[in-house]
Order: sequence, then structure tokens, then C-alpha cells
Amino acid sequence: RTLNNQLQRLKGFLNWCYEYGYIQEDIARKLRKFPEKATVKDPADLYLEPSELKYVLEHLSGMMYYCVKFLALTGLRVGEMTALTVQDITDHHVSITKSYSVRSRLVTDPKNPSSIREVYIQPELRELINEYLRWRKLYMMSRGIRTDLLFFTRLGTYLTETNLSGKLKTISPKYH
Repeated sequence: RTLNNQLQRLKGFLNWCYEYGYIQEDIARKLRKFPEKATVKDPADLYLEPSELKYVLEHLSGMMYYCVKFLALTGLRVGEMTALTVQDITDHHVSITKSYSVRSRLVTDPKNPSSIREVYIQPELRELINEYLRWRKLYMMSRGIRTDLLFFTRLGTYLTETNLSGKLKTISPKYH
């Protein structure tokens, strides 16, 4: 509705410009109304089936492998995972108290108050975290990276959903 209201104002302005000779073509007639409701994605397209996840993990390595598996085992949003620091991991829980916003490039509060939570570390996740922390230490030492971020780019900065989805598009036809 907001976009359509703004579109109406733009059309009015373009009509005025056309009537008074500031533009040569009646552009306003070509502008179409925005759909009232956003199209809802099929939930099946939003998540990977176990066989699809297995396929993706087999074709990933390094940081991306650990990120995708961590997301699958915890159910975190990408922004929540991106904002995690090593200090957010305890022996039994992952503390979710913040999220990284790509738009503002800031660490913010999570999506809503109920998003602040503790995620229990089950044995499979504990094994992944231990393996990852060893790999992370070697990776950081070999590249001279210093960061408290749990997951990061090659430069030691925040990962984004674009980093992950770009990599996934090269592997899984589901993301094309």
C-alpha cells in the first residue's frame, strides 16, 4: 500500500512534467501498480531436505562447510550466527543475544525479544564446534587474522547472507 501511494505521487509528478513539456513521453501511463500482497514462498523452497543438506555439505569446505552445518544444527538465522563471538559459546549453550544487520552494517538486537535465547549444544553440535575451533585457530594463524567473531570472511569481517547464498548457488540447483 505504501509503495502504491508513493507510485501515485510519482505518476502525478510525471503527468505534470508531461503536460508542461518538461518530458517528451507520457511515462506515467507505463508505470504499473505494485501487487497488493507479496508472493509467499513455498516453505519447501526455504529449507533443505536432509538429502539436499548432505549433498551441499559434501561440496563445501572450510568456513562455509562449518557455517552451513552450524546453521543446520542450531536453527539460527544467518544474522544471528554472523554476530556470534567465541565468547557466546559455553560448554552447554550458544547464547543468542544479538544479530548482524547487513543493511546498517551494525550488530543489533535480535529480530524480536523472544529471539534472545540459549541454544543447547547437543553432542553432534559439540563435536562440530570443537572441530571448527581447532580449524579456526589454524586458519587465523596462517592468515594473520585477529577477530573475536566466531565465523568471518577472509578479511576477518562479518559474513553476510550474500556470502553464504553466493556459495550455495554454485552448489545447489535449489538456490538458482
